[in-house]
Amino acid sequence: MTRKPKPIIKGIPAGFPIPASDFSQSLMDLNELVVEHPAATYFVQVQGHSMKNAGIFSDDILVVDRSVQYKTNSIVVAVVDGEFTVKKISTENGKKFLFAENTDYKPIELREGMNVEIWGVVTFVIHKV
Repeated sequence: MTRKPKPIIKGIPAGFPIPASDFSQSLMDLNELVVEHPAATYFVQVQGHSMKNAGIFSDDILVVDRSVQYKTNSIVVAVVDGEFTVKKISTENGKKFLFAENTDYKPIELREGMNVEIWGVVTFVIHKV
């Protein structure tokens, strides 16, 4: 099924109101906005609260790009010993960690012998308001 682009109104201020006549409307395909590398991009629905301080909440949809190389503090989808997780990847004192953005969760140290695979970098978060 082919989806048609939806209308978008550009330039709505989040500060002081401005006259409605100053806005333009065009068509927008959400995929064009959030998907840079279609063959390497997939969507994930989050369950849990470990990333709430990064603005990622349970039931949010993440746009994940496998072609983007992660950097320190990138939010990634990882598989650690067969289990999926969404965390921030970082290095401290020469050791790699997956950090939650919620103090209720402890960091996961990525140690030798663990089976770790980074499945991509989170590029966008979609959630209901």
